Amino acid sequence: MDRPRPNRRAAATPWPIEDARLQAYLGRAFVEVHGWVGRGVIWSLEQIARFQASYGIVGESCEIGVHHGRFFLALENVTPEGMACHGVDVFDDQELNVDGSGQGSEAKFNENVAGYAIGPDRVRTVVMDSMSAEARGFFRGIEGRVALFSVDGGHTRSHAMTDLASAEVALAPGGVVWLDDFFNPNWPGATEGVVDYLRGPHRLRPVLAIESKLLLAGVSHADRIIAHLREAGGSTGRRVKTVSFCGYSFLSINRPIDRAT
Repeated sequence: MDRPRPNRRAAATPWPIEDARLQAYLGRAFVEVHGWVGRGVIWSLEQIARFQASYGIVGESCEIGVHHGRFFLALENVTPEGMACHGVDVFDDQELNVDGSGQGSEAKFNENVAGYAIGPDRVRTVVMDSMSAEARGFFRGIEGRVALFSVDGGHTRSHAMTDLASAEVALAPGGVVWLDDFFNPNWPGATEGVVDYLRGPHRLRPVLAIESKLLLAGVSHADRIIAHLREAGGSTGRRVKTVSFCGYSFLSINRPIDRAT
């Protein structure tokens, strides 16, 4: 008689997050602010902040699509002192939210910034559509200044392409972009936008896929970032796998290591 096969799937171990600022964030804002971001993404933020500090990369932070500020506050918490943090969202102008992603609240966002940001006075709230001419001018105004950039606005193909292009303009050398809902079947436009961005002229390339996010960086720093993430990933209890997409090799750190014998 056939015996039942043992379940060899490893239980997920906690992501090892050591930064005191992010530990405090995980204990408060992460659990108290509404939004969609996993602990693995926070681990990736810690690693990128560590990498940037080791190379003397200092810059501002920015997020398109802040909602109530759950990931924005993590970005703000590790943004170096004296650097501005820009939160871009249509907020209550929901007629501009064409795909129904998010539904942020400016009042709730500002309340959470006041309660959880390390430096609330450096937060710049920008109410606008990232597809607009106004947005193009805004991102030119912060050109080359942003080290940590999150793209989590509209999830259509056009939004993803436009927002990646805006991030490319704003990003400082050594900066990194987190793009949300990569390969999420509920939001296929985000992945379609990445594909079309990478098929056209571009200066950013993938370095890591983790949980719902795809991280991208400039080609001049990408290999060093991948090497750093590969080494750090060994302590996560998860498989560090090299994958290929649109002609680029990068890392995927998601699946727990099967330690069954």
